[in-house]
Amino acid sequence: AMSMGFLPLCPMATIIRVNINRVGDLQCTDGLATRYVVDRDCIEVNLQKDTVLTLGESGIVRVLKEADVTETYVQWLNNYDVVNFTEQRFSMHDLGTVQAFVREKFVSNNDYLFGIFWDKCHIGNIKLGPINWHHLTADVSYFLGSKDHWGKGIATLAVGSVVVFADSVLRLKKLN
Repeated sequence: AMSMGFLPLCPMATIIRVNINRVGDLQCTDGLATRYVVDRDCIEVNLQKDTVLTLGESGIVRVLKEADVTETYVQWLNNYDVVNFTEQRFSMHDLGTVQAFVREKFVSNNDYLFGIFWDKCHIGNIKLGPINWHHLTADVSYFLGSKDHWGKGIATLAVGSVVVFADSVLRLKKLN
């Protein structure tokens, strides 16, 4: 479990700059879009589930929509090597069950199901939730379905961006 320091948001600010290595430093300035900048990486946020976290120049993490579900995504969930350390290893999945899961998380007030995209290709997922709003806690789980992207630090970037989002935007106090 990771414990996070509380980062108060500037109430009228629309741009927040956060250095991911020194999350305690928070600067607020005005701007037209709601944007959270992590070093040179940018997080565009609208709490209506159109959040986009950028991972350098090649990657983004954004909330998944039902249209993002493909046969390749379903194959990842049925591949033991990919889901070995997740609860998904106990189930067989098909297009309908995965679409229903993504739809359920999209409308949930307690979950953010993000897709990890690299060079515009969906390569995995990271989920923040369920969020306990009373205790300000949540679980983080993730997998990279594309084995070609394993061992390149992409999951580390995605987790770091989601942790900053959970801390500075949602103001969660503890992630598991």
